[in-house]
Amino acid sequence: MSEIGFDNEHHVPADRTAARVISTGFHWEPEPHWQNVHSETPLPMRKPANDEQRSLLGVKFGRFLVLGVAVAKNRIGTLYVCRCLCGRHEHKTPRAIRNPKNGRDACSACRLIASHRKHNFWLEYGVSRDQEEFL
Repeated sequence: MSEIGFDNEHHVPADRTAARVISTGFHWEPEPHWQNVHSETPLPMRKPANDEQRSLLGVKFGRFLVLGVAVAKNRIGTLYVCRCLCGRHEHKTPRAIRNPKNGRDACSACRLIASHRKHNFWLEYGVSRDQEEFL
């Protein structure tokens, strides 16, 4: 009797995918696609130019704390360096900082982890929950 995934005569995997699945030591990690600047070390900052920029320093929103004004700018304008509770740093716009709906905002890495936790919860219990519950 032949085993599933093996060629009948030589007991070798039927194709490359089967070989990767049954081989030992193969580990797959999803590659995150960061949409934002994401760093575990502090990002470069500059001094705030006006009172509007100073007013956002030290503001907490979601899992973030605003540390300072970023050296980099985007097409909209000023960016701020924010630190997540996990210790990673990201750039955020003033609009994202002031948005009252961002009460559960987190860095890209925390959102990826929450997404995996949500999926595993669904696999285990068969119930779908909001991703924000896993942040």
